[in-house]
Amino acid sequence: MTGKLIPYVCVGLLMASLIIAAAWFLFHVPIRGNLFTLMVLTLLYIFVCLGIGLLASTVAHNQQQATRSS
Repeated sequence: MTGKLIPYVCVGLLMASLIIAAAWFLFHVPIRGNLFTLMVLTLLYIFVCLGIGLLASTVAHNQQQATRSS
């Protein structure tokens, strides 16, 4: 299970890093606070989102059940 999540976590962290860098360099958005804390919380957010998706795909028997909102 973890082996399936690791590539998506790496892609998510890369995308988050590129977005933060673009915001800072291209748009001059100041990054206030600790950058390490931001990346750790981003990592936690990515793991939680991927975990919820993995839970939904494990519980659902087909794609229609996985996409049902209720």
